[in-house]
Amino acid sequence: MTLTSPDPVTLPLPNPAYLAFHAAIAKVVYVTGVDRRLGAILEERENKRAVSDEAAIEHLDGLLRLGQKCPRLRVGSNEKVDAYNTKC
Repeated sequence: MTLTSPDPVTLPLPNPAYLAFHAAIAKVVYVTGVDRRLGAILEERENKRAVSDEAAIEHLDGLLRLGQKCPRLRVGSNEKVDAYNTKC
């Protein structure tokens, strides 16, 4: 593979030693199977984050619905109210 740059001054090519080092590390990661394990870890984290995002959305939705039912919890009120312990 040959790398080129339209403007070697402002867009210099990467250092060949760094590219060789990256290729060697990538080969070791692939051969040892670490890439699959890292992929599984990242996928698991993404799934957990998606679940926590859903829980946060459900929580906010519940607060908004409570605000619609309870005038003291309406947006724009300057009064500080405990949304969990307020009786409407």
